[in-house]
Amino acid sequence: MGFDLKKHDESSFNFDNAIMDLFTETALPKAKVSAGVHKIGSPQIHPLRTLREMYKAFKSLSPQAYYAGEKVGFMLLDDRSIGMHTRGCFGTKIVEAVVKGRIYDPVKSEIYLKTSVNTQKITLVLHFEKKDLFNKILKEILNNRTRKYAVAGVWKSDKVDRAKVEIKGGKQIWMVEKQKH
Repeated sequence: MGFDLKKHDESSFNFDNAIMDLFTETALPKAKVSAGVHKIGSPQIHPLRTLREMYKAFKSLSPQAYYAGEKVGFMLLDDRSIGMHTRGCFGTKIVEAVVKGRIYDPVKSEIYLKTSVNTQKITLVLHFEKKDLFNKILKEILNNRTRKYAVAGVWKSDKVDRAKVEIKGGKQIWMVEKQKH
């Protein structure tokens, strides 16, 4: 995928905190780091912050690899790591998802996706408390049905083939790429 891990500080990365930061619509003020003299030296490295950065970094690594002390396959559920999730999808993680079958329930404010492209073993239920956020994300998904999505959050699973996540902010979902047919 061409992601340069050297531009990010692995030692100061905390996966759970990074995912929790995605729940807010506005970023919390970060500690100020002196940028140094303009255009002199190399840019400051920082930990992975956005869903896009985390997804691309984890996709560039093997599911068996470790990043910041955690196994990549437990932080990112995709086609490569689905076998590591034999008891379902639960806990803090990023899930690669696609649109397949029934898409939404407007009464429950839920959007339904499936895990990754090849397996589609788990139905993913994205529940929204905010109706305006539900409508915004639903419109995006309906207009981009052939795309892959990365969805981050704290997943709960009552069955092996079904998992649910609360979507509290738009930063929890990222449109990845068109599926290859």
